[in-house]
Amino acid sequence: MSKKRNRAEIPILLLLAIIVSIFFMSCETTKTKIEYVLIDPPEVPIDSVFNVSTTEEWDYAIEKIRAQGDGHSYLINILDDFGIVGSMNYGEMTFGTAKNISVVIDGEYLAILGFHYMLGIGQFQNVTINNLRMGGTGVGNVPGLTPRILVIGTDAVLTFQGDATIDLLNVGIEIHHGGTFNLLDNACLWGFSLAVIVNEYGVFNMRDNASIKNGGQAVVIDHGGKFNMYGGTIINNYLRY
Repeated sequence: MSKKRNRAEIPILLLLAIIVSIFFMSCETTKTKIEYVLIDPPEVPIDSVFNVSTTEEWDYAIEKIRAQGDGHSYLINILDDFGIVGSMNYGEMTFGTAKNISVVIDGEYLAILGFHYMLGIGQFQNVTINNLRMGGTGVGNVPGLTPRILVIGTDAVLTFQGDATIDLLNVGIEIHHGGTFNLLDNACLWGFSLAVIVNEYGVFNMRDNASIKNGGQAVVIDHGGKFNMYGGTIINNYLRY
């Protein structure tokens, strides 16, 4: 037969159980507080919205974004028609070396007055063109000097969405060294002799009602580039890809 438990042992056991419970409750409370601190959202950048109506205001917005450095998000509202010149230098990024930034450019019409690279999007930069129409022929439509957009580097992403349209007469979008170009919604590349070059492991994704039309060669793929056509149309072009 088992021995009966001493009555004096019962309060001791209860006390031990209470101490253990308090300890585990304390651990859970501490854990909850730590998780709350970890998911606390970052502060929103102070200078996150730029309302732009002139070339000078555009240049000011670009300078501010370059100066702020890594890890910010911006909206550039194009409120009126004006022109930008861009850069003659291959690999010169519009937003400098800032990483993990997001820039949305929205609005009316942006004329391209200069030549070569009107926008350069670099490594770990994400730029979205939303509902904006861009057009122009550069300086006298000189062959080889007609404007284009360069997307170059790992996690360099350019997206045309909404009703965004770009109409030029030479090369439109160049994607190199792992960059990505997304043509979505009703966005359109119009009137190019060569619309998109996908080179050196770049990726071009096309979907929805997006289109490339009324030009020459639509897409050139070279050196490990990739073209994913999930939707959209390529019409009135001499060559598809």
